[in-house]
This record gives sequence, structure tokens and C-alpha cells, in this order.
Amino acid sequence: MLRLLDEIAGRAGASLVVPDAYLCPGGICPLTAAENIPIYRDALHLRAQYVQSDALDWLDAAIGLEDATP
Repeated sequence: MLRLLDEIAGRAGASLVVPDAYLCPGGICPLTAAENIPIYRDALHLRAQYVQSDALDWLDAAIGLEDATP
């Protein structure tokens, strides 16, 4: 499935980002982040507060925005 998604992304000029290694280190997905901020809204979606925190800074580099300014 990931190979197909990567192929589709490539045809669209995009990059596939698989966040599992970042969100679930060692295959274990924590329910809360620093300061007990809940990570997930439900089984598949991240909470807005978590996404807006600095926790996803790695994502900027993963999609080529490491030098982006807010």
C-alpha cells in the first residue's frame, strides 16, 4: 500500500511522509505529549493543540520547509 501511495504522490509532484516512526517510537504510540497534552482526537486524527505545538517540527524538514518562517 505504501508503495502505491508513494507512486501516486510522485506522479503528483509530492512526497509521501509516513509519520509512524516519529509518532510511535518503538512501535508504541503515546497518548499524551509533554505537559500531558493529548495527541489524538480519535483513533486516527491528531488533536489541533498537539499539531499546533512544536511537537511536529520534524514535519517541516520532511516536506522541505526547514527554512520556512511562520
